[in-house]
Amino acid sequence: MGNAWVALIVAALLGIVLLIFILQNFESTQVEMLFWNFSLPLGVTILLSVIAGALVMALVGGVRIVQLRRAVHHH
Repeated sequence: MGNAWVALIVAALLGIVLLIFILQNFESTQVEMLFWNFSLPLGVTILLSVIAGALVMALVGGVRIVQLRRAVHHH
């Protein structure tokens, strides 16, 4: 079995687990951020928080990679 199929199966299983998590945590919660105030299901709130954290870490990692590449090219 190729790597692409393995990745596809793992992604599908993760998607199913995330869907189950969201459906089991569907009670609404109040979210306040800066000047926004809204209500979302708890599972969706946690999922969005994880996605936001991953994006911040990817941004920080990308900036660091650019810094290292520049340092290598200058030497």
